[in-house]
Amino acid sequence: MNRIRRVVLVTTLFLVFFAVGNATPVLFDQLPKNNSYFGRGSVYFYVNITSTGLDTNNVWLSLTSEDAYLNNESWDNYTMQCSQYATDNWLCTKSVSFSIAGSDTLEFFYFTAKDTDYGNLGNSTSPLRFKIDRTPPEISFIHPKNYTYVFGNTSINISATDSVSGINTSSAQFSAAGSVWSPMTSLTGYLNTYTYANDQIISVRARAADNVGNYNMSEVNITIDNEIPSLLVTSPVTGSILNDDKLFSVNVSDRFSGVNTTRVTYFINQSYPLVCSGNVCSSTVKTKNFGDGDYNIPFTVYDNAGNSNSSIVLVTFRNSRPSVILTPKNYVKDDITFTAAIVRPGGIITAVNLIVNATQSLSTAMSCNPGFTQCTYPFNTKTFTDGIYDLRASASNVLGYDIKDTGTLVIDNTNPEIIIESANYTKAILTINVRVNDPNGDSQKVSYTILGVPKLMSCLQQNDVLYCTSQYDFSPLADGPYNITIAATDRLDHATVKSKIIFVDKNPPEFRSLKITPLNPGLPTNVSLEADIVDQGSAVKSVSSSINSPTTTVSTNLVHTSSNWTARVSATSMGAYQVDLTAVDENGNSVTFDNVGYFYLGQLSCGDGVCQSSENYCLCQMDCYAPTCTTGSVDCRSGIPTCLSSSGTVTGSSAANTTSAAGGSSTTNAPSSTTVPGKNVPDAVKTKETITVRELVETLTVVNPVPTSIVIALVIAALVFFKFRKNLKKKEKVDSFFSK
Repeated sequence: MNRIRRVVLVTTLFLVFFAVGNATPVLFDQLPKNNSYFGRGSVYFYVNITSTGLDTNNVWLSLTSEDAYLNNESWDNYTMQCSQYATDNWLCTKSVSFSIAGSDTLEFFYFTAKDTDYGNLGNSTSPLRFKIDRTPPEISFIHPKNYTYVFGNTSINISATDSVSGINTSSAQFSAAGSVWSPMTSLTGYLNTYTYANDQIISVRARAADNVGNYNMSEVNITIDNEIPSLLVTSPVTGSILNDDKLFSVNVSDRFSGVNTTRVTYFINQSYPLVCSGNVCSSTVKTKNFGDGDYNIPFTVYDNAGNSNSSIVLVTFRNSRPSVILTPKNYVKDDITFTAAIVRPGGIITAVNLIVNATQSLSTAMSCNPGFTQCTYPFNTKTFTDGIYDLRASASNVLGYDIKDTGTLVIDNTNPEIIIESANYTKAILTINVRVNDPNGDSQKVSYTILGVPKLMSCLQQNDVLYCTSQYDFSPLADGPYNITIAATDRLDHATVKSKIIFVDKNPPEFRSLKITPLNPGLPTNVSLEADIVDQGSAVKSVSSSINSPTTTVSTNLVHTSSNWTARVSATSMGAYQVDLTAVDENGNSVTFDNVGYFYLGQLSCGDGVCQSSENYCLCQMDCYAPTCTTGSVDCRSGIPTCLSSSGTVTGSSAANTTSAAGGSSTTNAPSSTTVPGKNVPDAVKTKETITVRELVETLTVVNPVPTSIVIALVIAALVFFKFRKNLKKKEKVDSFFSK
């Protein structure tokens, strides 16, 4: 039994010791709260701890900035001061200055305390956080705006925002003219302006703070106006009987803020604006739009501060009386007849007068039937200039009623004017732009015709001009001129037709010939270039040359003369010159003709019987062969022997070959089988003669041995024979050349 008691006792003591030795403190109710905000200066940290054996020397605050946290830098640890306020309950505090921290920065922190074991509130991987907010809120006035007029008990309304800690709306206040600050409800307050003099300028300030106490303020200057504007109704007058169209007019003024001309109105069943010019505001009222009867019509005016004034006029509308209807109106041409139809004449009509008034005037009595139900007047519109005219037919009557009909007459005896604004050249799709000048143009009656097919254009009316556009695809058509015909008809069937030639130009210019003068100057000189280059679709816009000399390459622009493109270039370096040409047409198509010209500066060895590397048939016909031409003849104007057809165009194997390139450009390349363009024979003649002499010497000295003196004599005789034969052939070629 004693042994069992000892085991139980030991076990119990072990459990108690284990429990006491591993006590963990509980941390709670900290400041700052998680995800809270703090303003300027120091931040006061505290945490509540429940612990039976708190080690007050081992309670600390761990703190780091957002940048340090993201960069895994070490935490700053601060020992906290703890005081016991109840059994096993402690309050530990620490004040930390954040004066050097940036505005709106995020800070991370957690607490650690030790009893016999450690306890935490937050930790390094899941810390608590708060943000430092030192930026004041943004404040602006919604009403009143700066430098505006106000009246009465005006509202003060502001907008306040803060992107960090938010706005403390209960902190909003305003002050007028240096008065004490007055609270605002939901950012709105009210100012009694009657305590200030009219036309007095006062400043109004408003301020508000965010949730950590950062304040900001905004200010506006306003002018007081508590005087109502003046209003005098000049038409109609009280007690008048109105019919047809009547002018409503008022005189208005305001000494301080001025009349708000957008708020001068009269009211008949609803509010209608009056149009102001100076101090007079008016509008023509069609009384026929309202039923007959008595009306109390209020006229109202507001000033720019908001003060208002009203005046009521009592009138009677009476429109159940005879009426007149005048036709025609709107668009007319040639000879017309005005007709005035009178409804319910009632035997009171005595005459009807017609007035046409604008740049010219007509006032005349109309011819009426006995019952005055219809009156007419013939009118030749061509006696008046084209334009807009006011019409009025007035019926005189025994009761003095103003019985009339008015309208607008548009006289148009002129055909539309067509202006075609499309480009002159196109490669494929052309936008056809047309302006039709006619104040009475008809957007549904403008068309274009190409190759006999008419199509309507899309038109937009702006003032007196129709802007019309369409697109046409010319890509299936061959290069050349095409006629576009534009037809326009106005509302009165006046028609105009106008045409324009459009050039379809998809291909680059064509090379026909090049003339170089001289082809073989002996000394440095100016060499003339004369190129014949044409374009089927449009016209050649520019031609330039690239001359490859023995030492450099020189580019020169050719000048267009009456028929060809010409240039003079300076040749100073001895040797061969190769000429390339580049041509561009008016539609931007370009082509390069490579190796189309050749000339040589210096002395050639013509007449030696050998077509040297720098020679060809054009520069040395005695030594070089002409190309074989199936038709036509050989042309040497470019320095390169080329075959010409009967039409004068270049043919044959010596002509340049053209290769089209993307973007409307092309490149031509001459044959490259010889060093010099147009060189058609090998250097074989002299070699053959030399071999013949060599064979003769070998035959004489080896095959048939004879004395040396005889061999020498035979060799000299052979050389003289071959020299004579060569000179004879040279003479024959020279004679042949000059005979040609």
